[in-house]
Amino acid sequence: MNNKLLEFRDIADKVFKNEGKFLNFTSSDEDKKKAIESLNDLKEKAEEEKYNAIKISDNDLANGFASFELVIESMKSEYKMWLSLNEKDYNKAWDFLVDAQDFAILSMQAHNVNGHLDKYNQRLLIIEKLLFPPQLFFSDRTIVSKSSCTICNKDMQECEHIKGKFYMGIQCCERVEKIESIEGIDIVKEPANKKCRAIF
Repeated sequence: MNNKLLEFRDIADKVFKNEGKFLNFTSSDEDKKKAIESLNDLKEKAEEEKYNAIKISDNDLANGFASFELVIESMKSEYKMWLSLNEKDYNKAWDFLVDAQDFAILSMQAHNVNGHLDKYNQRLLIIEKLLFPPQLFFSDRTIVSKSSCTICNKDMQECEHIKGKFYMGIQCCERVEKIESIEGIDIVKEPANKKCRAIF
């Protein structure tokens, strides 16, 4: 693995260890907000390194620093969840929790420099089960007739990029351009998007 990534991981781990001690219900809002500021500073450094990697067309390095950006966003989202819980804004807290889970998974997909986040993901799932009631999720059955690649803008059936994979720090996604029909809405236990839920 690239030495630059390993060096940055050492720096990031120290920040995560220091700021992570405030990731709980009992720490003050002021401490949580200061931790978010510290994480923002770390993210700026990761962004700068990513752009430098893109300039020299180093795909592996760019994806590595994109992975750092995503794990930082994950921790920031968890902090925002705790802040929202303190404010009794439970719907916003749920959304931040889902963001934290999604960012952590994306970080692992971007590069193996953060392939050790399984325990953190498990922690977020435990928080979900302990702090929030069971949710009613929905999933739509949509027939897409036209879509394009967010990397090259070609038709998804014609481009060479792989959906979900990262290229120069950017994830390849499918851009839906035309929906043929929506066949129905299903109630599911494990949705693709946990924000698609019933709010009572």
